[in-house]
Amino acid sequence: MTFEELNINITAIAGTSIGAINGALFIQGGYSHMKQIWEQIDIDDLIMFNQPLAERERFLDPKNIKSIVKDIAKDKKINLTPLKLLLKANIKEWQIRISPIDFGLLMCCTPTLKTKEVFLKDIPRNKLINYLLASSSFLPANIYIDDELMLDGCYRVNVPYKMLESKNIPLIIVDVSGRPKKQKEYEKEGLEVILVTPQEKLGSFFELDHKVHQKFEQQGYEDMLNAYANYQKQKVLV
Repeated sequence: MTFEELNINITAIAGTSIGAINGALFIQGGYSHMKQIWEQIDIDDLIMFNQPLAERERFLDPKNIKSIVKDIAKDKKINLTPLKLLLKANIKEWQIRISPIDFGLLMCCTPTLKTKEVFLKDIPRNKLINYLLASSSFLPANIYIDDELMLDGCYRVNVPYKMLESKNIPLIIVDVSGRPKKQKEYEKEGLEVILVTPQEKLGSFFELDHKVHQKFEQQGYEDMLNAYANYQKQKVLV
């Protein structure tokens, strides 16, 4: 694991969408726990459809669009019951709460898409999974927080680094959006940042081909090493 190799001590994580789920899994059991789960899943472990999808490994494949649109038009929502069950089976909220690593997530309120930032200390006990689902609802899924219908935080913020600004710690910002801010932009905000961006395109939304995952894993490892080397070089120059 790169963080261990580089002797980086993680003290806080903030994420949105899959970043929030991965952040919680990492805090609970480290990278190996997170990897073990994602290596075993397919689309049926995330979303329930009225009809099986034609293309199982690429959610937004053109072969699937008709079925997805038909389901949403009929039910007015997506069914995240499988993802909820997956999280219930693998998220141990008590372990995350006793961890020294702080945790926060971001979601969007509908219909305004106003962002809502929440830290673990402000999430009612036994409700973490609901908040993770709210942050990951890329389409309406009838996930409510405080009587408000929530959507995926990525509609407004891909990288919720501002949640951690007040902690006065160096930030490792992982931006896989394809349109990352430049290092200098963060520096203008007075932030000490290790900026990790992919050197190659990471594929499509909901990429579930496990061979592709292995390639991304190696690429992410190399991206982190390169980002840390650049960070150390800048410290020397300063």
